[in-house]
Amino acid sequence: MSERFWSAEGKSNRMVAARILPGTDLISGLIDVCQKHGIKAGGIASMIGSLKTAQYQAIQPDPNSKTGASFTERMTAEGPVELLSGQGLICQREDGMFIHLHAVMVDKNQKVFGGHIERGYCSVLNTLEVIIVEGEEMLLRREYDEETGFIQTVPKNI
Repeated sequence: MSERFWSAEGKSNRMVAARILPGTDLISGLIDVCQKHGIKAGGIASMIGSLKTAQYQAIQPDPNSKTGASFTERMTAEGPVELLSGQGLICQREDGMFIHLHAVMVDKNQKVFGGHIERGYCSVLNTLEVIIVEGEEMLLRREYDEETGFIQTVPKNI
């Protein structure tokens, strides 16, 4: 049986804690923190805070997709929004750093929801507190995957 996974082995010797300030774009703020500390690969281990509004995408059935699923159009939850939990990967693309981020949130009506967050669509309200774990001797690349038809994370040793 052939392996049905991609993997890379690295080390983690460093953890960075940060607070992203009000009015900052969530993803841009995370990228700024990573760049300040020279982090090129790793994970968002813990993230909590609040957002002015949340725009996100979630998975949905799609019979035309290679896997039978695709993503919704961007949805908006009017704020304030509490970010209950967020995790992600610090990746590289051809055009630079990419944060692949998923979050669980709750809106002003106490409706819990979650999904994929992209750069430019969520602004910090009061605070965003994050723990980043750096990966060394490895790289996480965002590349097109022929099997799924989507851009996926591919771990590589460097």
